[in-house]
Amino acid sequence: MIKHFKRYDTFTCVVSLLLFVFTVFITSKTCPANDNAQYNHIEHLLTIARTKQLYNNRYWHILLHYKQIFSKTKSMIDDPAFFLSSHGKTDPKSEMEAAIQTFFSSNKVAAKPAICRFYARYTWLREALGVDESLFPVAACEKIDAIDPKSATLVFPTYYLNNPASMFGHTLLIIETDYKNKRLAQAVNYAARVDDTNGLVFTVKGIFGMYQGFYTVMPYYKKIRQYSNINQRDIWEYKLNLTETELKKMVMHLAELENIYTDYYFFNENCSFNLLYLLEAARPDAHLTDRFFFSVLPVETIRLAKQEGFIESVAYRPSTASKIKHNMAGLGKALAKIGVDVSKQEKKPETVLTMDISTTEKMQILDLAADGIQYQYAKDKISQTDYSRHLINTLRTRSKLGQNNSGTDCVPAPIPPDKGHKPKKICISAGNNDDGFFQQIGFRPAFTDLLDTDFFENQGAHIEFFDTHLRYYTSSHRIQLDHMDIIDIVSISPVDMFFNPLSWKLGAGFTQTLMSDGKDAMVFSLSSGVGTAWYKKITGLFYVFATPELKIGNHLEKDTAAGLGLEAGVLKQILPFWKCHLYAKQLYFETGDKHRAAEVSLSQNFRTGQNRSIRLKLTWEKAFGFEQTEGVAQVCTFF
Repeated sequence: MIKHFKRYDTFTCVVSLLLFVFTVFITSKTCPANDNAQYNHIEHLLTIARTKQLYNNRYWHILLHYKQIFSKTKSMIDDPAFFLSSHGKTDPKSEMEAAIQTFFSSNKVAAKPAICRFYARYTWLREALGVDESLFPVAACEKIDAIDPKSATLVFPTYYLNNPASMFGHTLLIIETDYKNKRLAQAVNYAARVDDTNGLVFTVKGIFGMYQGFYTVMPYYKKIRQYSNINQRDIWEYKLNLTETELKKMVMHLAELENIYTDYYFFNENCSFNLLYLLEAARPDAHLTDRFFFSVLPVETIRLAKQEGFIESVAYRPSTASKIKHNMAGLGKALAKIGVDVSKQEKKPETVLTMDISTTEKMQILDLAADGIQYQYAKDKISQTDYSRHLINTLRTRSKLGQNNSGTDCVPAPIPPDKGHKPKKICISAGNNDDGFFQQIGFRPAFTDLLDTDFFENQGAHIEFFDTHLRYYTSSHRIQLDHMDIIDIVSISPVDMFFNPLSWKLGAGFTQTLMSDGKDAMVFSLSSGVGTAWYKKITGLFYVFATPELKIGNHLEKDTAAGLGLEAGVLKQILPFWKCHLYAKQLYFETGDKHRAAEVSLSQNFRTGQNRSIRLKLTWEKAFGFEQTEGVAQVCTFF
């Protein structure tokens, strides 16, 4: 029995050993072969990418936001999470190779999160490399594939001087699906995440890239409420002519940018510049982001999109404030006052129905009241309860009058932003003062001033950065810097029976100033001011400011002079191409170099084309008992 057991045990061991050897043999002939095939195929894909130099392909650079900065390539994205390679920010080849190794890994379960995170890159690489789908089946990202974009619109909310982040306007993108109402579309916005409430702090940090900017997606109606209802900004909608294939590319790239930050720069890497990558991702033949260098203004991106053939049509969406002002102007002062009283619950809307006026006027009064109620609620001036009750009652009363077919409720569209002058300006001047005849050249990088005629005549918008004028006196052969305004902002908004805005100004720069010896000398000037304004059709826009001012220079006693005074002016657009500005100020310097200073000037601007103008200016000034008169003629070109 024992011997038989031993023979059986030996036999079993031999058979087991043979089975083991066979299994090892089979495994060595099958599994490694598949692994090697997988490995060899990835190497094959890497070889194709290197041979074709796909890492230098324009579309790869668009998707990774690469730019050539001097002799180096660098992505404008600063978030490390955007890259699969640790060197991806500065090395397109390294990033592509890491993407190929990740997307086409044999572990498809592990690869899918990266594929869906960077779906646009994966889709393009799979097509560019001609990937064998028997080895690497097409991966699908259901969440992204479920998005079915039908159209897209580039949106421009107009200038809002009371917020430094929006003083140059703004752009965002809306993507529409099957919803018929555009308000239900999704708005794509790029902006800095800001906690600071101080405008000066924001400006400084924004200039030096001290904020992080993110792409966000939210319902368009929320942006309309923010811009149109709260901030009194008209909206221009530029419908894009993108195909559904191009829209899908845009959506895939947008998904890659979710929760990814870039360093936000106020003048170049801003809201408008970063949106251009989405347009290039949709249509890579278009060159948009490489057209800008030192500064990018939102309105310039609109012009460029139009130039590159993206724009299909344009629509104007007036703000609630524009509607209110239009209705008040159409009604006249007496009837407008009734509409305002109804909006402020000082009169009941039902009383309008009994008034001895036309039905159209009753409609306008109640439309004005309804807009006024909505505006007050958007500005948090009335509670939710009062808003709902009062608006419903007003609309119920208004519905009894039927539709307004007179056209009086239509706000006329102003000049579209892209039809205005370009931001940069150069002026050639000639003039004369007590020092003799002079010639002058001036350059302003951005943006506009009070005499430009591109805006409503009842508003005053003045935004200038680094406006610099160099002057040459013919008789003395002397060259001098006449002035360099680092920053000069003036916001003039008239008050009326409904709105009571604060007008303000801020300026800092170097300027030639009349001194105690009767000669000009360069000083640094810092000034600000707050005030109010009124508008009348006949007289124009009248404003007044209380203005503190500080001057610093070695030609002043104790090198400083600080004072307070008043400024006043009248802006009048005489004809569509002709605008005048009469200005006066009186300053009392009581600290440092004590003295009085006064100035009166009359300026006239004649617009000779969209980007050309002629200006005439006559100035009288007095300081330290000395007087000086100066006349200047300018020919200016915008570009």
